[in-house]
Amino acid sequence: MHRTRSIVLWAMLVATLSGVTSACGSTAATGTPPASRPVVAPSPSASLGMTPPVVLSLCPGRTMTWDGKSPLGLTGAWSVDDHGVYFIQQIGNSVWWTGLSGLGEPIERSGRDWTNVFKGEIKGFTVTGTYVDVPKGDSQLTGPVRLELQKTASGGASLVRTNPDSETEFGGKVFTPCSPG
Repeated sequence: MHRTRSIVLWAMLVATLSGVTSACGSTAATGTPPASRPVVAPSPSASLGMTPPVVLSLCPGRTMTWDGKSPLGLTGAWSVDDHGVYFIQQIGNSVWWTGLSGLGEPIERSGRDWTNVFKGEIKGFTVTGTYVDVPKGDSQLTGPVRLELQKTASGGASLVRTNPDSETEFGGKVFTPCSPG
C-alpha cells in the first residue's frame, strides 16, 4: 500500500510539474509572458510529513480582438514580460494601473519584489504617464512610461513600451491581455 501511494503521488507531481513548466515557459522563445492562472501543485497529506501545496501566481492569455484602427478599451488584467501582472483601469482618456511582481512564482511572493502604480493618459494609440513603486515591494523607483497599442499577428492587441531604457527604469516591454484565475 505504501509503495502504491508513493507511486501515485510521484505520478501526480510529475504530471503537475510538466504542466507548470509548459505553462510558465520561457518568454525569450515565444516573445510572450508565461501563461498565468492559479495552479495548485498536489502535495501529499500532512500525515505523511510532506509540505503543503504551492499555489502559483498565473494569468493565462486572453485575446482582445482588434482591427488596429478603432479605439480599444484597456481595462483588464495584463501579463508583462517583467514577470508581473498589471490591473489596468481606463476611464475616458485616463489610464491607471497597479502592477505586481511574482508572475509564475508562489502566490505569497506576489508584489514582494516590486509593486507599482501608474497614472497616465491615452491619445490615439499611445499611453503616456508615470509609474511609481510603492512600499509593498522592495523596489522604490519612479519614471516615465510610454506604451503603444499594437496589433498582433493573431488579430489581437498588445501594449509595447516605446521609450528607451535610458529614459526609464521601468522594466516591462510587452503587455499581453490575460485572465487571472
